[in-house]
Amino acid sequence: MKKKIALFLCFVMCLSILATGCGMKKINTTDLINVVQEGLNGSGSVDIEINAIYGMSLVLGKSGKKPSDLSSMENNPIVKYIDSIKLEAVQGKENGSLSNGDKIVLVLKDDPVLAKEAKMQIKTKEINHTVSGLTEAEEYDPFADFKIEFSGDNGEGYFSYDYSWDSPVYVSYEFKDQTGAKIESYDYKLSNGDKITVSIDADEKYIASQGYILTQTEKEYTVSGLTEYEEVTEESIIDAAILEFKGAAPQVTIDIDNDLPSDIKDCFYYYVDPSYDVNIGDTITIEVSFSEYSLKEAGYAFSTPTDEITSEFELTSDMVPRYISPDDVLTEDQKDTILSEIEDAISSVVATSKSGYKTINDEFVEVKGLKELGLDSVYLLYPKESNLKSVNPVNKLCFIYKFEFEAEDGKKIESYYYVGMKKIIINTDGTIDLSETKIEDSYYFDKKDVLVDKYINSEKTYYIATEVSGFGESTADEPEETEKPEEAEKPEETEKPEETK
Repeated sequence: MKKKIALFLCFVMCLSILATGCGMKKINTTDLINVVQEGLNGSGSVDIEINAIYGMSLVLGKSGKKPSDLSSMENNPIVKYIDSIKLEAVQGKENGSLSNGDKIVLVLKDDPVLAKEAKMQIKTKEINHTVSGLTEAEEYDPFADFKIEFSGDNGEGYFSYDYSWDSPVYVSYEFKDQTGAKIESYDYKLSNGDKITVSIDADEKYIASQGYILTQTEKEYTVSGLTEYEEVTEESIIDAAILEFKGAAPQVTIDIDNDLPSDIKDCFYYYVDPSYDVNIGDTITIEVSFSEYSLKEAGYAFSTPTDEITSEFELTSDMVPRYISPDDVLTEDQKDTILSEIEDAISSVVATSKSGYKTINDEFVEVKGLKELGLDSVYLLYPKESNLKSVNPVNKLCFIYKFEFEAEDGKKIESYYYVGMKKIIINTDGTIDLSETKIEDSYYFDKKDVLVDKYINSEKTYYIATEVSGFGESTADEPEETEKPEEAEKPEETEKPEETK
């Protein structure tokens, strides 16, 4: 008995489910949904819209409501369900690129919960549709009247462009160089052979609504027509500098010229700093200015744009001669060259002092004979650091010789004699240059220290005296020790008047 009751209850439940399912009204999808086309042939698109009349009939049904009552029925289950139906996808061809004759399927979606509440649902969620009636678009080429021109110099070129102002549609143009970077017309960096990509910035959907379709939206142009020049480089300009050194360190004078080709020689202006009183070890700067306009008029340009050309170098001893200084250790050959001149001067003095009435040590005596006791000492006068570039002469070698005179009645008179040599130069090859040298001498002194005071210590304001050995100084019959030249304290820098040539 219980088994029969259970079977009966199961049967009742199945009927209930069938009754519920059968209670959901199935509506014809194409009666409720209209397919809407827009756009132009080739760029058309589809969408859906509700058939208002059919939808209204579903909502009002047999309720007795009037169409005017729909505004207050927004929460009606049927209204809410119909509103849930959307276009989910278009199959067969990309929506927005449709052409007449295309066969497509519109795939819909709805809300099953709202369908249950409304007790109705569309029969199918797919609508087969053949595209037709799309307007034939008029093609428009935005580059048809577009013109781009390249101007300027190769490497510094720029572009300008123009287009028709009465075109049927509005577009704007954007520019990119061959690296993809945006570029403006007056960036001045183009070279022949560069690629420029011009892209269209436009609302193609709006253009289509006006009945037009763009035939192209991007075009590449090759830069050409920029003026080509023969290239020059900063290195070649610096290498063309010709430096002429005059004088000797520490008072070298530098003149500068160039050996550039004659057609561009006058386009460049060379300067050197410092140009005078230059010493070994100083840093020399070459500066070159130029007229870019004149250079281009001559058919030349820099391979890399530049505003300033400079180069620095250090003046070294192999580049210029130098005045002998306390730092120099003279070779025997150098000493011999100097001594040859000094000994010639001494020989002339001796030749005229061997006999006759002479003033010796401030006394007027009759000389009967003369004995040469040799070179006593040698001193080098060289400027103090503060006067290095202001004094003239720059150096002086002071030679002190000793003599013994025989006067009347056999009287022996010892005397000191000074011979000075100014402006002694060492050439870059190590030889001695005496072309600027001047020889000066003195009268006879009875005391060496008096001579030293007059010709050496008197120069202590501007010079430092250094005793130099190795010129064959005599060691025999050495007189009593005399006071050596004083080394003066360094004074404030003063300028000594230049020596009269």
